[in-house]
Amino acid sequence: MAITKTTKVKSVQVSVLDASNYSKSVLCLTLVDTYDDPDDSQLPLTKARRENLKNGTDLTAYPQLVQDIAATVWN
Repeated sequence: MAITKTTKVKSVQVSVLDASNYSKSVLCLTLVDTYDDPDDSQLPLTKARRENLKNGTDLTAYPQLVQDIAATVWN
């Protein structure tokens, strides 16, 4: 079988750079990736990563939760 990857959102923090203009805020994500193959006894493997997103970033590859938070903060 093939290795599958799933990504979950662990946290989203909003870093406000300008209190009078929230569209300049940055979203700070903590994402957890899990790689698994039922035929491999050494898996699953879990890895956390952080990403910072600015307004204008293409969010289509991110979970709907991230897209919803971005739409609320940046609009």
